[in-house]
Amino acid sequence: MSCLAIGVAARTESQSDPAQQTTRDGVYTKAQAERGKATFTTVCSTCHALDSTTAGLEGPPLGGEMFFTNWADQNVYTLVTQIMLSMPPDGSVALGPEDTADLIAYILQANKLPDGQSDLKADASARDIKIVAPGSGGGSGR
Repeated sequence: MSCLAIGVAARTESQSDPAQQTTRDGVYTKAQAERGKATFTTVCSTCHALDSTTAGLEGPPLGGEMFFTNWADQNVYTLVTQIMLSMPPDGSVALGPEDTADLIAYILQANKLPDGQSDLKADASARDIKIVAPGSGGGSGR
């Protein structure tokens, strides 16, 4: 079974609140990203790269321009849901909320988004965090 293209999630409407928290606001910790790196390495790296490399991999890159093309302006909870419900597509691993949040923290870190003081949560609070590229508009600057 091929890896589901998690970058093909349905687009959600962008919120127009300029003060909305974004992935540029340090929404995960370094320690959390380190935990997520282990999950990425053991579960995700067989199908996904963290750069534009796709040769030999079935899934889309989870880093760089392609990641932001697929996920920009969506909320983090949409990504949480996509991962928890469909990754990996063969069902060989069931990621719980903490592992999923750690994994997303690593993906954000790999995409050069800053860390912060609190762990990212894979709960409804993730709906309030908009995915934006580093250096792009949309950060609240907090």
